[in-house]
Amino acid sequence: MSSDAEQNRGKDRAKIPGDFPAAPLTLEGYSILHQMFRVRRRQLRALDSVKRDAAINEASKLFGEMARREDGETALFSAIGHKGDLMIVHFRRSFEELGQAEHAVAALALSDYLEPTTSYLSVIEIGLYEATVALYRKLIENESSPSLPVSAKRFRRGCFRKSPRGRTCASIRWTRSATAPTTGIACRSKIASV
Repeated sequence: MSSDAEQNRGKDRAKIPGDFPAAPLTLEGYSILHQMFRVRRRQLRALDSVKRDAAINEASKLFGEMARREDGETALFSAIGHKGDLMIVHFRRSFEELGQAEHAVAALALSDYLEPTTSYLSVIEIGLYEATVALYRKLIENESSPSLPVSAKRFRRGCFRKSPRGRTCASIRWTRSATAPTTGIACRSKIASV
């Protein structure tokens, strides 16, 4: 048996007729790949210093280039806990570009000393919840069909914003470090402030 509240529940909801989607509009931004690695310290320390330095220089060059990309950066972070020692986060406009970044890391000589522990994908998304209802009401009033509003284009730019200088890994240097004698390397970077 229905109560009065259940009978009246749908009356206050916005009615979206015809071919208007029931879900709110969303705008997709960067696709993000988070890669976690455990550093194989024993094998890295046992490596000839010339080969180790060459591997570190190669990685430093690649990560420096990736950090300065205009269309999606890469940043390195020291990981705390059981998931690993190092996290690499790639921001790209497509999954294909993420695959290229993943393969570039795997092709490094240093990758022989990085054991993948886990990874995951995510997508930056802006939900236009209130804007969707307002848009559909206006379209209904004007007897129009649904389309992406021009004002939504400015929100899309927010999905692909470049990080402010100094808040991300602006420069990455892998170096032999006296402060990290157990690893033989250290990642010096600025951690993103959220």
